[in-house]
Amino acid sequence: TEDMDRKQLKLKNQSGGGELYKGDSWGGAVTFDHVPDLSGAPIETWGGWEMKYPDWEDGNWNAIRNFTDFVKNATDAEFSSQIESKISIPSFIDYYLFLNLTKAEDNLGKNTFIAKYTAGDPYFIVPWDLDGTWGYNWKGEWEPRKTAILSNSLYKRLLELNPNQFKEKLALRWFDLRKSAFSIPSLQNRFDTQKEFLERNAIYDREYLVYQGNYDQHFPFYKLAHRNEALTNIKDWIVSRTDNLDHYFNPMLPNEPGCDFNILPKATPELVTQGAP
Repeated sequence: TEDMDRKQLKLKNQSGGGELYKGDSWGGAVTFDHVPDLSGAPIETWGGWEMKYPDWEDGNWNAIRNFTDFVKNATDAEFSSQIESKISIPSFIDYYLFLNLTKAEDNLGKNTFIAKYTAGDPYFIVPWDLDGTWGYNWKGEWEPRKTAILSNSLYKRLLELNPNQFKEKLALRWFDLRKSAFSIPSLQNRFDTQKEFLERNAIYDREYLVYQGNYDQHFPFYKLAHRNEALTNIKDWIVSRTDNLDHYFNPMLPNEPGCDFNILPKATPELVTQGAP
């Protein structure tokens, strides 16, 4: 949950250089649903974004506003022909897959960072503050809905218009990751490893001592008696979630050349006779 900054992301520190915005609230600009007007005076936040770099006193909102206006209002032809110059497609593909794998419902616009390295570069996107994930909501309550597909207005246009085979790239990247980082053993082992580390270092116990009343009410799974059950729930959720996403992405895969699954039945007349098996 550490905030991103210019130094961490290696953004250019120069006039006309990098940009960095944090999705601070559910304003219409962070989900590309609305393009709010700009005031004449310098402001720290706009449309749900907080300007992190440059300092808001020294910067202006023209660049991100123009981009938001493009996503919202460009014609289908303009969007399809220009979007790849405005965003890093690999970055936004990975974010969409990560968003849906973890079912990060609180990260569709709020709780993201959008940035570019220097003027003229495309924007890339960075996740942040992922407390509402893996079957839990942002309050830490178990809410294991497994089928919801998460999106926002930018992704909806990418999926509807499919510029330069965006959907095919999305599906190919998903199934490539399913062989490695997104495989069920890889994902489940991450939780086993982290739980063992936290227990070995008494993190659960020390946290419970500090926040006991709050944990009793909101986080009962931190207690020793419930930790294994919570881990099992997450592991089972991962199996169901990845299976649902496999079915979601599978129709987006490109048709492989030379594969014809049309079945053409043939039979000679002597085989098609009354009483024949």
